[in-house]
Amino acid sequence: MLRRSFLLLPLTGLLACGQGRPPLADLQDRAVHEASGGTAVLRSLLGARATVIITLDPECPFSQAYTNVLDSLSRAFSPEGVAFIGLYPTTFIEADAAARFAAEGHLDFAQVMDADCAVAGALQARVTPEAFVLDADGLLRYRGAIDDTAVRPGRKKPGPAQHHLAEALHALIDQGRSTLEMKAVGCIVECGTP
Repeated sequence: MLRRSFLLLPLTGLLACGQGRPPLADLQDRAVHEASGGTAVLRSLLGARATVIITLDPECPFSQAYTNVLDSLSRAFSPEGVAFIGLYPTTFIEADAAARFAAEGHLDFAQVMDADCAVAGALQARVTPEAFVLDADGLLRYRGAIDDTAVRPGRKKPGPAQHHLAEALHALIDQGRSTLEMKAVGCIVECGTP
């Protein structure tokens, strides 16, 4: 059994959101492997108004704790033209484990295997789960925690007081605004050879 590492990341401040080059610009035409066994071109998975990419790991307790929230957010924002993508960034996660995790968590959105960490690297993903909100032009508008339930490894609140990802999506969809990056607490993204 693999041991997972945990990491608490500090608040890093305001993103240079809506500026610069889209982080996935060079990867949009890349064929990606889905946990279901199929392949897709990354561009075809992106939303018309926004895309939320969430790094996930079936063995990470933090990822496990957020399946209901992610399912609810996906259902709430899909009609707004927001696509969700579950991203499994490591060679350590097998597609069947990711597919089983998604099915058990009712994650009815694209589940993408990122064994070479190309997408995670472009986003500079650090932990699972970590959310990345891209606008229709592919510019990064938010990165960080889904909410404030996870306080630090081994400690969480009974429920969230702040819903960072939902607030970031509302700010983008309703007002075209970017949001502060919020700390993400989770399991370290393990890119490298097994």
